[in-house]
Amino acid sequence: MHHYQFNIGDYKKDTAHLSLLEHGIYRVLIDSYYTNEGPLVADDAKLMRTHCVRSPDEQQAYKNVIDDFFEVVDGSYKHEGCDKVLAKIYEKSDKARESAAQRWACKNKDLPKAKCANDANGMRTHSERYATHNPLPITHNPIPITHNPIPITHNPIPITHNPIPITDNPIPITYIKPASFDAPGVSKIKFDPGSISFPENLNVPSWLEWCAARKKRKKAITEDAAEKQISMLVEYDQLVQAQIIDQSIANDWTGLFPPKIGGQHHGNQHKRTSGSNSAVGRVWSAIAARSRQREAAVHGEWDEIHVDGVALATDD
Repeated sequence: MHHYQFNIGDYKKDTAHLSLLEHGIYRVLIDSYYTNEGPLVADDAKLMRTHCVRSPDEQQAYKNVIDDFFEVVDGSYKHEGCDKVLAKIYEKSDKARESAAQRWACKNKDLPKAKCANDANGMRTHSERYATHNPLPITHNPIPITHNPIPITHNPIPITHNPIPITDNPIPITYIKPASFDAPGVSKIKFDPGSISFPENLNVPSWLEWCAARKKRKKAITEDAAEKQISMLVEYDQLVQAQIIDQSIANDWTGLFPPKIGGQHHGNQHKRTSGSNSAVGRVWSAIAARSRQREAAVHGEWDEIHVDGVALATDD
């Protein structure tokens, strides 16, 4: 046999005096008793050999266990407790065997009906019921593996189906209206006054100098301001344009203003010569000379420039 009922309470009551070594030897001896389903041969040398009893301490523990729990009967070591357990097992096995034989006899109609009704249909023993009955057979599966309420091949939304085809666009890209620059949350494109198309008669170097001066002061020129300032500048010749820009830069102004002489705007109709003897004339002559010098530097060629008869620059 390979299984027996082990009562922990009874075991502890009977073995409370044993050492750990004696517990180990006792357990292997009763295991052999149940395995053989009977008494052990009263041969100490053989038992110690088969149960790995080697050292003197183990041999003394073996003798103590034999003296406490086993009795020599007809050349065998008998154990009263083990014999009782085996007797119960045999009795239950015999009842199960008889019950099975009666059921088969009734099935084959070898016994009277009264006998079958009284005995064969009686309650089966505990060991027989659990040894032969399986409430859920291994082969039974309430949900078969091959059954799938949603087949793998079924897709409620096929992969090839697209409610909005890729080629169909209700709002063609070519018809999308750009968002207004004035719309909330839409940033405006930064205006660059130095990269616009200039009128033919605009003094471009002076204008770029004016743009750089405004940018340095972190006061950028807006598109409207640039349009108005250029419209004002082109009313004058390029020399006067340079003078207008120079005076605004020199005075740290944010705007461009026509030059004033004697309370009058200085336009194309008002001209000053570099040979004027007045103080205002000399100022305008110096400003004009500096403008010509700057323009000559841009083109890489400097001509000799005179102010009141004095040479300001040469191209040597």
